[in-house]
Amino acid sequence: MFSACLKIVSVAGLGLTLLLFIFVILPQMVEYLLRKRNEDPTENGNPSDRILWRYRNMGAYQRLFARFKLQLDPMFSELSSLLSSSDIRAVADIGCGYGVPACWVLERFPDAIVYGIDPDPKRVSVASRAIGISGFIAVAGAPNIPKTPGPVDMVMMLDIIHFLDDDQLSLTLKRLSVILGQKGRIIVRATLPPAYQFPWVWWMEYLRNKAAGIQCYYRIYDEIEAIVLQAGFDIELSAPSGSKGDLVWFILNVRK
Repeated sequence: MFSACLKIVSVAGLGLTLLLFIFVILPQMVEYLLRKRNEDPTENGNPSDRILWRYRNMGAYQRLFARFKLQLDPMFSELSSLLSSSDIRAVADIGCGYGVPACWVLERFPDAIVYGIDPDPKRVSVASRAIGISGFIAVAGAPNIPKTPGPVDMVMMLDIIHFLDDDQLSLTLKRLSVILGQKGRIIVRATLPPAYQFPWVWWMEYLRNKAAGIQCYYRIYDEIEAIVLQAGFDIELSAPSGSKGDLVWFILNVRK
């Protein structure tokens, strides 16, 4: 008899606890999480927080991609020293992906406008939502460079030139020279063939592209330099990116 009463009390207690959680605690938790998710960090957040806030309503993969991109890629700390100019009003982002670098530029240059292209419509959709009214992203791929409303101060080509063969890369650079302003520059980060042992990440990326039927054209420094010079550009600066030696920055100026 006592055992049966104990079971009834236990079940009743569990039921009341469950009801308390569902109708009292859970709504407050959801309200708190939604409030934090939609809290604008513009006033008190750092640039990374403000960039991540742009992706708050995206899918889980896109939010994680933006977070890990900002945390793990040396690109953003290096760009700070590369972009010394404060007079950047219009930017073309060739191969913008999910738009994380474009958002970084907009946080650094709030008055800028970004014109981006990417051949993947899904990435274009995400990038468009992330940059909002501060630009326009189109479905297109180099060397098909859409016209911009006016000259741009900077072009970004980040980790994409290995998707272009020599003729495509040369044509892309020549077409970009047309939309560059008088003091405009092209910022390129190129992926070189790895010289270190066991480049597992590089091989995984290479095999993933191969499985998707995507041809890659990895070049050494001298080969990239030759194409750049032949396309009518001078190399203002070149510098390594990261510590492995498989990424390099180029800042290009149209030869006068």
